[in-house]
Amino acid sequence: MVNLDNTDKRIIKLLKSNSRMSYKAMGDSLKIPATTLKDRVNRLMNQSIIDCFTIKIDHRALGLRSYLLHIRCDPKNTARITKKILGESTSIYSTKTGHIFSVEQLQDYDDVQKYVEGRSSMEGVREIDIYLVSEDV
Repeated sequence: MVNLDNTDKRIIKLLKSNSRMSYKAMGDSLKIPATTLKDRVNRLMNQSIIDCFTIKIDHRALGLRSYLLHIRCDPKNTARITKKILGESTSIYSTKTGHIFSVEQLQDYDDVQKYVEGRSSMEGVREIDIYLVSEDV
């Protein structure tokens, strides 16, 4: 386990809010030189604390709604099912006890039905609960 100091924590917080912010702007905000900041970010990446820089998409602007799905499956199939749907989900979490939670971006009820039908037909899937996310935080 790596211990982070307060500066590292503040760097991560800034990057989470806007990973496109320049080192100069971040350095000014944190009151440290941009070169020091760049060295710290590189160290955090080398330690695999920062895995990648990504974007956050406003799915509502694309006409999509967020759904939380709880997939119950045979525990022995959890890893296989998770791996199969991994690239299609916004985010996915699984337990060793046969529970998979995924966030999906779907347009309408027909999309939800097609999604559930496709997942329900997978070997080992027992039940799927669907929840419409009222607000993305």
